Amino acid sequence: MSLLRFSGRALFSCYFIADGYQMVAKPDKKVDQVRGSIEFCVPHLQSVLPGEIADRLPTDVRTWTRILGAAQIVGGLAYATGIARRPCAALLAVTSVPQVVNAATSDDRSELFAKIALLGGALVAVQDTAGR
Repeated sequence: MSLLRFSGRALFSCYFIADGYQMVAKPDKKVDQVRGSIEFCVPHLQSVLPGEIADRLPTDVRTWTRILGAAQIVGGLAYATGIARRPCAALLAVTSVPQVVNAATSDDRSELFAKIALLGGALVAVQDTAGR
């Protein structure tokens, strides 16, 4: 593993780890960023999943905010250390989608482009084969 790849993965992961921590520790500050996506996705998941699983699926947006934050922390730490790079990059991409959707509805274009850039970086990382 090259030093450049390691440092790039660590720097890329820093955002997701810090953002994930904020989502877990202070979900009320981030709940508005994921509310629309969660309120759209959860009912569809409940209709597709078997009844016993659908009944256990959380519906509270604060709970989903914490779940997404925990997933970002785990994915960011694993990606930074090189453990399961590609699956963790996919996890980071999936967990960033609700924030991209929310940023698309806001008036702040710089936030939208930053979120899209992070999503794009995660998607590129999913295909990274470490030079092979």
